[in-house]
Amino acid sequence: MMLDRRWVHAVVSHLQPVFDADGSGWSFHGVADPPVSLLWEASPTAFVARHPEARIEESYGCPAEEIPCLDFWFYLEPDAIHLSWEGYPLRESPLVPTGDGDTDGRALATRLAHHLRLSVPPDSSG
Repeated sequence: MMLDRRWVHAVVSHLQPVFDADGSGWSFHGVADPPVSLLWEASPTAFVARHPEARIEESYGCPAEEIPCLDFWFYLEPDAIHLSWEGYPLRESPLVPTGDGDTDGRALATRLAHHLRLSVPPDSSG
């Protein structure tokens, strides 16, 4: 199955509201062509203030102010989407994509909201 730009656009439309709701200064850094990954970066100081339980400073061995950025990657393969959180031990089975960007975006947004300790993914339909 090919995960194309239309699929990426739909998925990002579901993920961005979750990153925005977190309040850690997340910014989207685009997608390669062909789409092989999606990358968001957080402000380390904002993230540590919001998520002290993540122990990011301990993971990096320095204060948040010295960490250049925190990355959250979605690695895209035709048969699996892997979530990877730099500096945080994320252990989760990959999502098997359906090929429908809205369906996959909602599933990924739910997983992301769980990891960011948000009660539910924000509505991305607006």
